[in-house]
Amino acid sequence: MKRILSRALVLSMLCLLLSGCVHESVDVAVRADGSGTVSIKAGYDAEILREAMADADPAEAQAQLDALTPFEADGKTYYGVTGEAAFASPEGFAAALAGLAAEADELTENGGFLPQNLRLVWDGDALMLVVDNRSAEPEDDASDEPYEASEAETAARAEALLELYRRRASGFSDGELKRLAEERAENMDYCDPRDFDSYLAFLNERDAAELNDDLRYELEALDWAGLDDAARAAREEQTRAVLLDAGLTAEDAARCAEYFVDFYDFQPSSFAENLAMLREADAESLRGELDFLRSVYEDGAPEGGYDEEPVEYDGGDYGYDGDAADIVLRMTVRFDAPVTQISGGAEGVSVEGGSVTLDLTALGSEVYRFTTRAGVSLAYERNLTVELDGAPVELRCYALRYAKGAETNYVRVRDLASLLDGTQASFGVSWQNHMVRLDRGAAYDDAQTAPVPFSGARTYRGDAAKTLVDGRETALDSLTLYDEEGGGYTYYKLRDLGAALGFNVRWDAARHIVCIESDRPYTG
Repeated sequence: MKRILSRALVLSMLCLLLSGCVHESVDVAVRADGSGTVSIKAGYDAEILREAMADADPAEAQAQLDALTPFEADGKTYYGVTGEAAFASPEGFAAALAGLAAEADELTENGGFLPQNLRLVWDGDALMLVVDNRSAEPEDDASDEPYEASEAETAARAEALLELYRRRASGFSDGELKRLAEERAENMDYCDPRDFDSYLAFLNERDAAELNDDLRYELEALDWAGLDDAARAAREEQTRAVLLDAGLTAEDAARCAEYFVDFYDFQPSSFAENLAMLREADAESLRGELDFLRSVYEDGAPEGGYDEEPVEYDGGDYGYDGDAADIVLRMTVRFDAPVTQISGGAEGVSVEGGSVTLDLTALGSEVYRFTTRAGVSLAYERNLTVELDGAPVELRCYALRYAKGAETNYVRVRDLASLLDGTQASFGVSWQNHMVRLDRGAAYDDAQTAPVPFSGARTYRGDAAKTLVDGRETALDSLTLYDEEGGGYTYYKLRDLGAALGFNVRWDAARHIVCIESDRPYTG
């Protein structure tokens, strides 16, 4: 009965949410070896919850409260869910958190308040907390407009869906698949490209039989033209019989059957599924469903059911005045060692000793990183415009910042090899016996240049990497930057690479630009 009753839960919880009484918090304790525990609390202010239940049957209201867990937080009593889970390593942290958060989010209808990508990883020999909040809407978006795909983008999305349907679905005509793809693409106009790509990935991972069932359901919905009088009467009779079997009076069964049929005015398979859930519901769930239907149709069932224009929320129906100060969405992570924030803004972030506290309602749309590494040194991401043989090109670098603001740039050797491929300074890059090997004059395989899986400021080590140039070990100044999985990436000074590989690098002071000359030897 959960699917049917979820609408009643959404409406009642929406009232509570807009009243500003939600508390949802996560506390994480991480030991030095990367193991630890996650605990979560999620619920509604007890006082406001009781007010919301004031008109309900006292016994039923108490039963609802008894099904929840009371807890204290911030000087208030809440009713909701609590839980704790352990993890044995950083890799297990996300799974432990997700398992607890799922039940909390189902209760509070927050749709997953945690950032989409929240991980605990090794940062070399230290621990790093990564909070990827880029799926959040930027708070300073002046336009405040949702994303809307262009006609060309919608058409491209329809083609991508059609290709996937043709490859994975069976039992449909090409015309049906095209219709389904176009309808789905239009319905996803307001999904940004990243969300659409995630949806495609989800469809690719679905079981083929499940995908076929979903497509048949969608096709049936597209073809559904609504109920005529005879079909409506037949559905009401089916529903009335179920309600009579459940013990309702004839009058209540007839009235609620009318409401039920009007509210679930769906295609046959969907209505049959909802009716089966109604038939299998226990007495408590059935009362909740009927109370919900009465609240929707308290003045009588509106003509047309779902064809009615939806009532738009204007900010005042539930007494909401725009102040969400009492909505607490918070996460605290405690380490056994002091923590340093190495990326992300300061708003919504508090770091004290080994404790990181995040106000998840205030974080920006960016990636936040915190490390337990002692004596943290940071390299800063830079997009450097250089001139290669007279033409401007972009080169992504990382810079070390020295006293008085001076910086020295380091480049990834594969990025430079890709840039110089086909010039007189072309060189190959490979990995040999735990050393970087550079071979002058060799062609570079551009397919090896995978994007660096990180951005923003990074921790680094300044140990010189062991490098072979034409087979001979050569000492070059280098940095090793680390990704969220602990993988290292080697960056070199551009001038050092020029000297070792035989191309010129110079600074044009008059134009304030670095110049790379692939056809000239290094002069310094």
